[in-house]
Parts: sequence; C-alpha cells; structure tokens
Amino acid sequence: SASLALAQGPKSTAKPAARPAAPPYNAYVHTWHQPTPGHTAPVDANGKKKLVLMALNTQERVELSAEKDTGTFSAHELDRAAHLLREPSSGNEYPIEPRVLDAVYRIQVHFDAQEIRIISGYRTPHGGASNHGKGRAIDVVVPGATYDDVAKFAREMGFMGVGIYPQSGFVHVDVRERSYFWVDSSGPGK
Repeated sequence: SASLALAQGPKSTAKPAARPAAPPYNAYVHTWHQPTPGHTAPVDANGKKKLVLMALNTQERVELSAEKDTGTFSAHELDRAAHLLREPSSGNEYPIEPRVLDAVYRIQVHFDAQEIRIISGYRTPHGGASNHGKGRAIDVVVPGATYDDVAKFAREMGFMGVGIYPQSGFVHVDVRERSYFWVDSSGPGK
C-alpha cells in the first residue's frame, strides 16, 4: 500500500559502496622484503643473536636462543619453532628438522637480518614427497636481502635444496642428502 511505502521511506537505488581493491600481490612481496626501521635481531644474555621467525600467514613471532654460533637449538626451542611453522589452514604440526633451523639461523646471522619471515613451513603431505611434509623445508624472506643473495649463500652451505621463486618473492631452503638448486618462475599458487 502507498501508506506503507511512505512509512518505510523511499527505496534506494544506490549500489552499496565497493570495497577498496586489494593491493596487487607484488605490493605485498615488496613489503615482505623491507626491514622494519630501527629493529635489529634480539640477543641472548651472552650477546649471541637469537633466531627470530615471523610467520606472515598468522603474524606470529618467536625468538629462539641458539646454543652455538652456527645454531643448535634445544628440544624446547625446536618445539616452539614447529608450532610457528605449522600448517595454518589445518593447524597440523610436525617436528622441524634441526639442520634446517640451523641453516635458517646461519642465513639470518649472515645477512644481519632482524628476522626471518616465513611464507611456508610444514605442509600436510598429500601423496607427494615434499620436504615440507617431512619438517625439512621452509620458504623464507630475509628482509633487506635479495632472494638471489640468500639463495647463493644457502647453496654455499651444502647438502641443501635451494629454490628461488622470483614471482612469489621467496627462497625455499631444505636439507637433503644431495644438493639441488632450481628457479621456479611460475606465480603464486601455480
């Protein structure tokens, strides 16, 4: 009825405000590589740098104390790392291979990075033989360092799998029996 329409007011023909478009993926990648101004890696009571892992998917951060200059982490610290490196979509965790954590620590110290930003750690295996599903691989970003420089340094450690993902903006590092290096120029999720 006309009186009901007047009581409800005029109908709006305006479309709801559109959400602002998300920045393109490469804008995110650019920010991942930028160090946070004024931040440095924390040190332990003996002045040794701590390994700082920051998971980009969950925004969680953990500081781990190394026992030696080349790494070596206690069982407790390995458990803390495994929790941060869990698969975010399922919450599944898996023990981290100590050698891969030592390698990431050496990378952080070598580049004097404030933290190592994690793209991916553990992934639940789905029939493949991925080192991610064995707790032996981490996809990393080192703020302030290029992926070429990170990959070159990681390759020099030996017994490493090192993959450069230039379109996705990270370096894959894993530990293995024979070194293997690759470049994957496909984009994210491809």
